[in-house]
Amino acid sequence: MSATLATRCATVSESVMREVVGDRTVDEVLTIGRQEIEDEAHAKMRDLAQKYGIGVSIDQVQLKNINPPQPVRSRSTRSTRRSRRKSG
Repeated sequence: MSATLATRCATVSESVMREVVGDRTVDEVLTIGRQEIEDEAHAKMRDLAQKYGIGVSIDQVQLKNINPPQPVRSRSTRSTRRSRRKSG
């Protein structure tokens, strides 16, 4: 893969993931929303690759590691604990 093609692919994937993940809550991204995020990102990446003639086929998008910044993780943990106390 050429450097230009790799750069284009990286730009498309980063842009799409920021958009798709940015539309969701932290809890959704970390728990139940993974499949929906993968499906939406796949469709958008595939469409952009075709639109701009990048010359690649997007077969699958898979979220492997989600590592939010420490302040976000702390807020999410506190929120989860509060929810458990209310329902428990």
